[in-house]
Amino acid sequence: MGSTAHDAAYLDSISECYFETMEKLFSLRLLSGDQLQQQKDIFWDTTLPNFIQVQENVLKKNGANGYYFGENTTLPDLLLFFMYERLNFSKPGTFSELSTPLFYKVYERLLNDEVLGPYLRDEDARCPVTSTSGKPKRV
Repeated sequence: MGSTAHDAAYLDSISECYFETMEKLFSLRLLSGDQLQQQKDIFWDTTLPNFIQVQENVLKKNGANGYYFGENTTLPDLLLFFMYERLNFSKPGTFSELSTPLFYKVYERLLNDEVLGPYLRDEDARCPVTSTSGKPKRV
């Protein structure tokens, strides 16, 4: 991941933020009734916007160049890609070029990457979230 132990720890901490945020979303499936609605509101209105703000700042510190670290694709870049697609599927418009420009830049860079792009664009190959018609849905 990183060339030094510090770099690796930094990237690991960013990855953990993604895992924790998605875990909060997935844990909503265990709730029901008023508790479910209350926790959904907290996730979409507070948790996710705070997460996005922190991550956009991290991307800005790297020069807003479409990478989390230097000019290398790392685990956080890939986690961003899949979160971008998953949350835009769950709630269209969560991420966009206008509302989250640095997320969008990473997402678009990966879609157009010479090596990863063909795989990421091939929705049948990567087991995507599917629409109700059973066809993969690009967000």
